[in-house]
Amino acid sequence: MNYAAEEHGMYWWGGFGVSTEHTAYRNLRAGIPAPQSGSIAQNGAAVAEQIGGQIFIDSWGWVHPGEPQKAADASARAASVAHDGEGLNGARFCAAAIAKAFEATSIAEIIAAAMATIDASSIYARVAQAVIDFHKANPGNWRACRDMLTAEWGYDRYPGVCHIIPNAGVTVMAILYGEGDLPRTAEIATMAGWDTDCNAGNAGAIVGTFQGVQPGWDRYRTPINDFVIASGVVGSINIVDIPSFARELTVLALKLRGDDVPALWLEDFTRRGVRFDFDLPGSTHAFCTAGFNQVSVKASTERHVEGSRGSLEIQLDRLERGQGGRIFWKPFYRREDFDDERYRLMFTPLVDAGQKVSFKLWLDPWNGDGNLRVAPYVRRAMSGTIEEVGGWHVPDHQGWQDYAFTVPEGLEAIDEIGIQVEYFGRLKFLGRLFLADFKIEGAGHTVIDPRTEVQEWGAISRFTWNRGHWTLQNGRIHAHTASDADIWTGHYYARSVTVLADIQPLAGASQLVTARSGHQPVLCRRVR
Repeated sequence: MNYAAEEHGMYWWGGFGVSTEHTAYRNLRAGIPAPQSGSIAQNGAAVAEQIGGQIFIDSWGWVHPGEPQKAADASARAASVAHDGEGLNGARFCAAAIAKAFEATSIAEIIAAAMATIDASSIYARVAQAVIDFHKANPGNWRACRDMLTAEWGYDRYPGVCHIIPNAGVTVMAILYGEGDLPRTAEIATMAGWDTDCNAGNAGAIVGTFQGVQPGWDRYRTPINDFVIASGVVGSINIVDIPSFARELTVLALKLRGDDVPALWLEDFTRRGVRFDFDLPGSTHAFCTAGFNQVSVKASTERHVEGSRGSLEIQLDRLERGQGGRIFWKPFYRREDFDDERYRLMFTPLVDAGQKVSFKLWLDPWNGDGNLRVAPYVRRAMSGTIEEVGGWHVPDHQGWQDYAFTVPEGLEAIDEIGIQVEYFGRLKFLGRLFLADFKIEGAGHTVIDPRTEVQEWGAISRFTWNRGHWTLQNGRIHAHTASDADIWTGHYYARSVTVLADIQPLAGASQLVTARSGHQPVLCRRVR
């Protein structure tokens, strides 16, 4: 309830009595506690046994590696907020399979461990066993297995919009017929139809954990570029990159097991800023390029700083005089950055004025006369203005060189932080830059003037919202609501916060500015 905005973001808000999560949310808002909020007794079997019971639980397997029973129990508790019956069996099965995949030596071993966590007489166990038996008799023909599922376990037999049982069959089918290869597993789950994204996600999480990172994943992993977006109400934790999130899950797993957590990882978990070390295999931390298409990025293990295993390799392909580009990470996004918004994305900036940015560069020139120069910069989100925050400089080609600057003041949010590259030599330049140890740290501050913001995604840029109707009028943010409503901004892990706001009550009994800052002191002021 603290992280899900009502009727937008995160879930499919398909209506009370139609969408399982929507129904459970309305129950919780009405004071019906979990697990009654998701029970068959409260909502009926058709709602309680939809596919959501298994599609939200991958992380429970990842934080209980090698402990399928613990993963199953935790996932069932989580799923019971909105699901019951076969929905809980799906949660148990998928989480247990992921947990077992860390230590298993075969796909059959994973399936057996997951089956052991659910009632053998359940419908979920029966459809899974039907697929297992069919696979033994027809190991090379997944399409025939899909036909069997259509005939014996199809949507026509199970009520609701997206019941868990037909999709459970597809998930188990993809795991078995994918033969331990993540891309093939996801492809089978997708080609099978029905709930393609969810089935591919569950099956892929299980098999990917079992297989471990492989070069064959690159055809899917490279376009994603480590970039993930969440759509909760806390905007500063909606911008996610895969390596950083993997490390967060690892910290949680270590804490749950009572094991020691590396101090730097623990600091990363709740730091006011970012730290990208490119340490995990294939890591790009969602760095992007813009400008001429001769500039691209990829993960590299060829050069790295002490204590790390990798860096970002910036490839510079035959630049001519005057050509170059930008290499950057995005701490904020606008609506124009996306072509799909069905889950109503919302963001607040991760970086503010006054914070310190630092990184290291190493130039590796192959061809050309060495006249390649770089300059650190930030870009303003509303106008697209590029602001150089340091002079142009030719990087060292014999070792790592340190760069640092302070995020400048300004009324607009910053949506790019990185380096500009330009070649000013006579010959074509071919070579590489390596970037490592990228950090943004320290206290920051920001001023939001509504006159520089816009209405988008249901609220105001730089803010996320929960309930109510939010508009810009005469240079001010206007809130309209018949009940409670709120908009949020700022960094979730900020500490020692001072908030100053100008509020003008127009109608109603309560208008508030509130601040949350963990257990640290907070100062709030109301003006007018």
